[in-house]
Amino acid sequence: ADRAEPGAPLQADGPATSVLTQEPFDPPAGFGATEPGGRVGRILGGRYRLEERVGCGAMGEVFRALDLRCRRRYAVKLVHPDAPRDLRADRRFWNEAQMAARLHHPNIVSWSEFNRDADGTDFMVLELLEGQDLGELLEQSGKLPLRRVMDIVRSVGSALQYAHDLGIVHRDIKPENIFLSQH
Repeated sequence: ADRAEPGAPLQADGPATSVLTQEPFDPPAGFGATEPGGRVGRILGGRYRLEERVGCGAMGEVFRALDLRCRRRYAVKLVHPDAPRDLRADRRFWNEAQMAARLHHPNIVSWSEFNRDADGTDFMVLELLEGQDLGELLEQSGKLPLRRVMDIVRSVGSALQYAHDLGIVHRDIKPENIFLSQH
């Protein structure tokens, strides 16, 4: 089944589809001066060691991380170090975490934890998905078979309907935010 993340991720059936906020990002000059791997190796909350950056968007970065307590891998989302930090941005990140905690659907990425590190870094812990986003698949394959398209649309539609029934609107549905996971 495909999955989605609050404020972003949805997943589809077949090779699962999840909408993640790991969308590609074409940064303006000077943005992201921080080395992409600059946070790799950092331990958040005394528990999650960041292993590799797997996605970057306008406001956030997503890392593959190892939970040092249970030796399980997760996706950890952080606000991008070069993103403007203000009360509004912090509130937006906290709101996304609160929405994620309310979403329990087979086509939406599972939320695990939201926390703040000792230095004030907010982070969200999510299910780690393996696969590719729909944008990458379309770039590689071009046109998809109708049956595959229908499976993806059905899965994404189911996740969106579920979120809408809870009063949550995604606001950024695009191929790069639909993740096709492998199980």
